Amino acid sequence: MRVGFLVDASHWPIVHGGLPEGVVEIQWVAHEGGEADQFVALGEIDLVVVEAREDLLTADLVAHCDQVGVVLAALITQPQGDEVADEVGVGHRLRQPEDLLSMMGGGHARSIGPTPHADGTGHTGALHVFWGPHGAPGVTTLALAQASVLARAGLTVCVIDADARGGVVGPALGLIEPIPGLLAAIRLVAKDQLTSDHLERLSLLYSEPPTQFQVLTSTPRPLVRGEINRDHLDGLIEQLRQSVDVIVVDAGNDIPSPQHVEDPPSPAAQLAAHLVWRADQVTVVGGASPTGVARLARVLPAVREHAGPTPIQVWLNGVDTARRALGEVSVLREALWRYAELSDYVTIARDDASAREASRRAITLTDANPQSAVVKVISHEMGGVIERARTAAVRTRNVMAVGAPATKPDGSGALIGWIREKWLQLTALR
Repeated sequence: MRVGFLVDASHWPIVHGGLPEGVVEIQWVAHEGGEADQFVALGEIDLVVVEAREDLLTADLVAHCDQVGVVLAALITQPQGDEVADEVGVGHRLRQPEDLLSMMGGGHARSIGPTPHADGTGHTGALHVFWGPHGAPGVTTLALAQASVLARAGLTVCVIDADARGGVVGPALGLIEPIPGLLAAIRLVAKDQLTSDHLERLSLLYSEPPTQFQVLTSTPRPLVRGEINRDHLDGLIEQLRQSVDVIVVDAGNDIPSPQHVEDPPSPAAQLAAHLVWRADQVTVVGGASPTGVARLARVLPAVREHAGPTPIQVWLNGVDTARRALGEVSVLREALWRYAELSDYVTIARDDASAREASRRAITLTDANPQSAVVKVISHEMGGVIERARTAAVRTRNVMAVGAPATKPDGSGALIGWIREKWLQLTALR
């Protein structure tokens, strides 16, 4: 990847010292905003890394990068760095070496499903984020249906309600508690006190045999700015990755718009942008109606911008498969292509009866009707996830039986460790 850097001159030796040969191709290094702007205009670059300072990371530079189609990432070297990045609408943040590797698709798994550790002795749970535009396209319903499909297949699953405008996962499943599990877990991470025992106590168990999965509930009210620190959220996610196969996140329906960088994004938008960037897979849910398609077309570019290299899958929910509706489906298909340049998406059939039954009984749609057409589509889409999870489980059993890795380490763990050691010097600057 061809990268340009705009970093304070005194900090550049530290940053440069943490870059191993062959990982990035450094095209230029600037220490002043005007100089970097001229370099961006020359093109021939894929990524610009800018230190998150008010004199370097400016709205004009962000707008220029957007115009020429260059990805921009904020290098966080001081406590105010996140605030500076928020003010100009930059979603990509670099703190540690893994963040840069993730930008290039190599930091953490980018396909759904557990993947083996470098030593072959375990797995890292996948982070699958559901998001959808305003208008209730069915984000929560489909997220919970997928969680149930995966749990029925024998995977361990944790659902996180991260809708910062007010979570509804708990009420939808009949799970109510006085203290939201997500916020309680975040606070423990902030104190460096979160343990597996804490997670077990803070998460609620959804059980509708044969389905069982854990739920970390959110608040019924909108989150206030600063209530969820993104570093602490990352710490929670990384700990969950070690204990479950798949983390399913309901990320709500807000996201920062790259066209309005002068307005500070809301806490809900900031949280959603961070989650879609951190995810291994993003599922964008749109409503199968002219209004739903219009809303989807307007926000899909913003989701793509914030997701970076994260794979995005679009689910068009509520498609009427009756003969009388075939003409309308064709219109929606043409609109998606014309206004969102989208031709590859999954159609989810309309099943009002199963949805009503799920709502009445406070269970997932999968558990309300396992034979629903909705469930069949989700099961098909999750086939690869389930297969990878089973393969990982077999590998783990082989390691425990033989006492050695089932596959040879590829050295990536050592590489990441070496980069981390170099880049930890940046901690003193934060």
